[in-house]
Amino acid sequence: MLMILGRPVLPAVVGRVTPESPAAEAGLQTGDHVSAIGGHGVANWEDLARAVASTEGRPTEVTIERGGGVLTVSLT
Repeated sequence: MLMILGRPVLPAVVGRVTPESPAAEAGLQTGDHVSAIGGHGVANWEDLARAVASTEGRPTEVTIERGGGVLTVSLT
């Protein structure tokens, strides 16, 4: 018998972007895939949440993948 334990892992993909929010001002769009924050790779939503929390409100470079390209934006 094989038993696999685990939990779902959500990808680091931007959902809804609220108008006039820091994310909107930085140019983030729904569907953007966040691949790095502050130069550190992001593999999933939990990595993204930890990385954002560690920025403590400081401007931080966010690398996203969109439409086959890679963009870096500054987000506070």
